[in-house]
Amino acid sequence: MNILESIDQNLQRSGITTIPFSSKFMFGAHMGKQFAEDILPDIVAILEDPDSENYEYSLAGQIRNGRQVKISASQFTPRIVQLKTAIDTIAYSYVERWFAKAYAGQKRFEGRVELHDMWIVEQKENDYNPIHTHATPSPAGLSGVVYLQVPDQIGMPTGGGKAIQDVDGQIQVIYGTTAMPDPTTFTTHETIVIPPEPGRLLMFTRETTHQVYPFQGSGSRICIAFNV
Repeated sequence: MNILESIDQNLQRSGITTIPFSSKFMFGAHMGKQFAEDILPDIVAILEDPDSENYEYSLAGQIRNGRQVKISASQFTPRIVQLKTAIDTIAYSYVERWFAKAYAGQKRFEGRVELHDMWIVEQKENDYNPIHTHATPSPAGLSGVVYLQVPDQIGMPTGGGKAIQDVDGQIQVIYGTTAMPDPTTFTTHETIVIPPEPGRLLMFTRETTHQVYPFQGSGSRICIAFNV
């Protein structure tokens, strides 16, 4: 067994799934629905705190009905600290796996990872995130999201008897140069749409292009986004 296989086995035992791209990969993990329910009151309290920092001007999100609020270090509760620790650990595993994949065990990561910023996105009806990437102070960085609350209508089948899933309120990750299948080059589309299940964590490189579709109806779609 080589080092990459060993890392992948350890990740799988930890509940982390590797989602391969053409030349990259993304991590998917599940913090658990109970964790999402437990941390949600802390997050709602930050959203409703008049002293919380409005992060709208630093972000691409077109959030007109909901809110985008930075989580400051002074607002870290024990559950938020727990989430930060998990993000740091998963991010380190991501970098470690990349080194194993790129250098076949000839080079190992000897640096460190640390959370740079973390913010709450409360998305309501017609709010959306256009196609965008993230930024970090260092030349290398990771970004991601943890979903905490999702309205019931997100992910439900579309009307009219169609069997396809509605993409409203879901994240689309664009990891290649082709958004639509091209029969002239036999290239399939290089995007993936992922439903925002409470407790689900996604992690990808900071320059990975992604967007979030708007949804219709009542309720709030609440998540925590972050950069490492």
